[in-house]
Amino acid sequence: MQGKVLKLLEEVAAAQKGRLILWLPVMLGTGSALYFALKTEPPFILAAAVMAGLLLAAGLVWPQRQSDGRWRTVWVCLILTVFLAGGFALAQWRTSHVAAPMLAKKIAVTNITGTVSAVEVLEDSSGQRLILTNVVLEHIPPEQTPRSIRLKIRDEDAVNVGTRVTVLGSLNPPSPPVLPGAFDFQRYAYFRQLGAFGFSFNPLTVIGESQDYGFWARMEQVRQDIVARLMSEMGAREAAIASALMIGERAAISEDDNEAMRVSGLAHMLSISGMHVGLVGGVVFFVIRFLMAAVPFIALRYPIKKYAAFLALLAAAGYTILAVPSTPSYRALLMTGFILVAVMLDRKPFSMRTIGIAALCVLAYAPESVWSASFQMSFAATAALIFFFEETADYWTRWRRDSGPFRRSLLYVAGVCATTVVASLATTPFAIYHFQQFAVYSMLANLLAVPILSFVVMPSIIIAFMLMPFGWEYPALWVMEFGVDLIADIAHEVAAMPHAQVIVAAWPLTALLLFSAALIIMFVWAGPVRKWLVAVPVMVAVICILMARPPDILVSADGGLMAVRLEDGSLSLSTARKDKFTAEIWLRHMGHAEDQGQYWPREGAGAGGMMCDFYGCRITQETRRIAFSQNPESLREDCAWADIIVSKAPLREMVCDAAIVIDRFDLWRSGAHAIWLDDMRVETVAMDRGIRPWATGVLPKDSGSLKKPASAPDSSGE
Repeated sequence: MQGKVLKLLEEVAAAQKGRLILWLPVMLGTGSALYFALKTEPPFILAAAVMAGLLLAAGLVWPQRQSDGRWRTVWVCLILTVFLAGGFALAQWRTSHVAAPMLAKKIAVTNITGTVSAVEVLEDSSGQRLILTNVVLEHIPPEQTPRSIRLKIRDEDAVNVGTRVTVLGSLNPPSPPVLPGAFDFQRYAYFRQLGAFGFSFNPLTVIGESQDYGFWARMEQVRQDIVARLMSEMGAREAAIASALMIGERAAISEDDNEAMRVSGLAHMLSISGMHVGLVGGVVFFVIRFLMAAVPFIALRYPIKKYAAFLALLAAAGYTILAVPSTPSYRALLMTGFILVAVMLDRKPFSMRTIGIAALCVLAYAPESVWSASFQMSFAATAALIFFFEETADYWTRWRRDSGPFRRSLLYVAGVCATTVVASLATTPFAIYHFQQFAVYSMLANLLAVPILSFVVMPSIIIAFMLMPFGWEYPALWVMEFGVDLIADIAHEVAAMPHAQVIVAAWPLTALLLFSAALIIMFVWAGPVRKWLVAVPVMVAVICILMARPPDILVSADGGLMAVRLEDGSLSLSTARKDKFTAEIWLRHMGHAEDQGQYWPREGAGAGGMMCDFYGCRITQETRRIAFSQNPESLREDCAWADIIVSKAPLREMVCDAAIVIDRFDLWRSGAHAIWLDDMRVETVAMDRGIRPWATGVLPKDSGSLKKPASAPDSSGE
């Protein structure tokens, strides 16, 4: 028996030979993920010391690795651990490198002065959104002033990049998660050095002429010129979508169009990613190669395939540089660039190694992207497609051989369907975890829309870019408008179909990690036990999902919104007027559409047996009595009756017999609260995030202390 196990291990180890390049980004990303999962900031020297020790050990083992297979295995394990520690160290260095002041609290009215570095036109001509740098805020010292802020203005007149402006406005700090485990907008803003968000009360006042602030400022001005031309020569809806496809600006797209694209499964078309950059490179490659092949003198004397690949790489790079800077677009350029370089070097262009090298580059440059939905979904989709077509390449080649036009058309349709199914299966766990939804008819929508994007819209974009310097772009924009209009119509028609979208309750993080492990094993692992190694985390993930229980009570950070999950699974909200954004996220987190919320009565009885009056509301759930106090005068009576009290007013030194008491100061210290009634468990945003550089606005040191008398049981019910 022992001999069989050793033999199996030897076969597995031998099968991994040559796949080290695929495991390196996995370990680098795991190290980054571990850093961001911590609750406190670790000593910076820790990861560096571990890396140094591992590198020294790897150097000592290096001489023996050639002569002994066991030492080679040890050396490989050391290198993998080096990259694990390296990912941790890179994430920590990146966190300290981008550190910048963030606004600590809301400023209702202040004079704002800054330099315009980016401009986005908003939907329905409702104004513009500016990024201001070199900011000066009234009564805020320079060392506490954010490096950059995002400001919404109502001005419709174009604002040039580099202009120094001043305006009277209101500013808010980046908002923390609206419930434990939700999207952390503060972390998102921290790594983009956006320290405040706000709006203006009056029009901008220009106090300095536009200046040249470098290459990226000139690119931003070019983007503004492109948007202006699109708005003047196309319809409002088509111009907004065309702006997203050409330069990556999506702010002008209406909410109806955004929702239709999401529900139909076409939302990926609105963000510049691998498909867009790949199409630009592919169109240029095939057109240039066709033109060169049409000239015998060139075709017979020069490697036209390599020339076409080089020019396609330049086109893809130009398209990416012209678009709004983003990690997904740069990641797409890396992928496309590696493919085109492989063509120039006569190497296999599509391989898992290309994915591995691209992931290494992205994680080294932006380690925080490991937790982002775009990183996870794009790499999962790309890796799944390459894996699928590598496994089925012989079948596609055999079907294509000696096929006529009709059969090739069928093969194209089959390819689009297979691509959509494979990409959807790979990205569904991430879509459900991050967005709690997936599109039912995405294959149908993509089957109809992808050919239009590939053969009509993207070629028109390339031609428009070429003609814009001469002012001759109208014919290309007319064709593009036709294609964009068709795609938008397809999105709306598919989204209107019955049950086009399925919304599910949020999955636990453990399930996402297990599904990620299953995909990594599927794509990276080699050997006879792969199918079993894939099956185990998938089965455990399913069990975790089935056992997961959403919170029974939610309380917002300011106490202005509260919610109770009723016995039938529906969510009953305290108000329909306040904090609609938070309410929508709560509903989706619980697996409900935004319009499926119920609301507490102002007075009298409501759903689930809730009773409300001037002083607040009471409800009994699972034998637990919960009081939501709106008036301090009812606190003593509520304390005597309830097991759980949520009060918008501070309790100060009042003795309360309730097991769990959450008052105004608890919310101020710890942010939004979530409560589970079965085990009387409380989680807060502060407890979930811990003490991290981006976690402002809460005091996590005291996050676990809920106000209650010493004799009362704690929040765990023990």
